[in-house]
Amino acid sequence: MTTDIERELRELFRDKVGEAPVSTLGTSGAPPPQVLRRGRRRQVGTVLGSALVAVALAVGSFAGLRSLLRSETDPFQTGQYERTPVAEPRADEVELAGDAFGQRYRVRFTGAFADDTACIHVMLAGERSERLCPRPLETSLAGTQPSMHGVTTTELNLLFGSVSPEVVAIRFASDDGTDPPTRFRCQMGPLGWTDPDRKVCVMALPSQGSGIFEYLDSGGGVLFEEGMGWGVSEAEAVAPMPVDPVHGGSYWGVYVWLGSEGSGEANDVVGRLFNEHGVQAHQGDLACDRGAAEALGTDASWRVAVYFGTEEEANAFALEAGLLGHEADPVIARVTTYCLD
Repeated sequence: MTTDIERELRELFRDKVGEAPVSTLGTSGAPPPQVLRRGRRRQVGTVLGSALVAVALAVGSFAGLRSLLRSETDPFQTGQYERTPVAEPRADEVELAGDAFGQRYRVRFTGAFADDTACIHVMLAGERSERLCPRPLETSLAGTQPSMHGVTTTELNLLFGSVSPEVVAIRFASDDGTDPPTRFRCQMGPLGWTDPDRKVCVMALPSQGSGIFEYLDSGGGVLFEEGMGWGVSEAEAVAPMPVDPVHGGSYWGVYVWLGSEGSGEANDVVGRLFNEHGVQAHQGDLACDRGAAEALGTDASWRVAVYFGTEEEANAFALEAGLLGHEADPVIARVTTYCLD
């Protein structure tokens, strides 16, 4: 015999199931639902029988998640950081855009881990564009640790990269104690950023600074932390640029190797200079460089040399290449090049 109480409880159960926001289950990093709501559902299950207990608990979980996300006491909705928004379903590409420190930014996360095409595309102020594809993926974007990278301008330092799904907030504490307010945005990565699953994040900071980044879980615990410093430095010294000699031209030559024609060592030196210093050296008959043999004090017939327009540039390159400091074996000479017509 069905009592009035049982009928009312069944109607309440049907209403709650119809209202339950099913799509949110398993997509939030929120703590467990409030105990009060779950306890109330257990009481309903006791009256209706054991068959309803599991379903009633699920309804309580849905309602608890909804109320928790609205909770005014949730620390991730106030202060210096906020709860990580999670997008479902996942798309082939994810874009995070915003404004910070007077500059507009757009960051796109594309590709997939499986075919080694995962990349990050950054656009600042609608003009400057950067493309970053860290490799190997298993120790960067697809690794177990946060993989954050940055672009620094005179206006801001924009950090972007991937973190594990357990990370729900990023907190920054500066070394000087000022702790500037920061904003971060994270959501689940593209469909291809799986195995392992990864979130993608963007964080905007002042153009100069240093401090500790803490990656927090849903309970506020620190999962990872790392120190970082950044800033816009003074213009770096420009590396000396070699010149291509012409017939009858006068240059300062840096003679990296001297020996005999046909030696395989000459080819090795040319390759090493290109790989390590990015310069194209010239090899050939030393007699074609008038003044070289006398200045270098050698009777060698073959040379590998790099030519510069000024003595200062020649000395700078020789210093960079580790060729200076051997006064008994000079490597720089003022020469006129021939045999090039």
